[in-house]
Amino acid sequence: MVFPAHPRLDSFGTPEKTSPEVYLDTPVRSPGLADWWSLGILLYEMVLSENPFIKAVKMDQEFKEERKKLNKNEEIKAMTKRVAELIIDLKKPSFSKKQVLKELFWTNPEYNSLKVNKEFEEYEKCRLEVTRFLDFVGALLKKNPNERLGSGAGGVKEIKEHPWFTQGEDQIDWAEFEKQVKQNIEA
Repeated sequence: MVFPAHPRLDSFGTPEKTSPEVYLDTPVRSPGLADWWSLGILLYEMVLSENPFIKAVKMDQEFKEERKKLNKNEEIKAMTKRVAELIIDLKKPSFSKKQVLKELFWTNPEYNSLKVNKEFEEYEKCRLEVTRFLDFVGALLKKNPNERLGSGAGGVKEIKEHPWFTQGEDQIDWAEFEKQVKQNIEA
């Protein structure tokens, strides 16, 4: 794909969190849908400490060779362009349940004891939570903004009712949450 010359590359927020429709100036029925995309990227980063698109660019051997020839400013621009191309070309989110479980359990010192002790129950809870998490993030990272979670008639209610928020040990009581937020604002 040839990346379109686009004035927005220098004029909007964090490129690796920018939705495809913003890059492509695609009309959508609700302007807030780009924010749901950014939320999906942010949550992924919070859980796995890396942006899925930057990770893909870093793993791209062809791009690794290209980067060696660039100075720092050129490298940043080239990486931004490559991330934008990946976002625009997105077929599906570039992560898997197996990858996330591996990164959470086998590379995280906090969970290493689970590997040694084979505490299956804990692993199974985490597996279910990761499944809900990936489903939620995947639903936010739909290339077509009109298919994205939160884009339907239910709007934000679709998001609040997703199993990542409503199932498992850490369910969110949205009424209580809103009450606490109002109290904090008024205080």
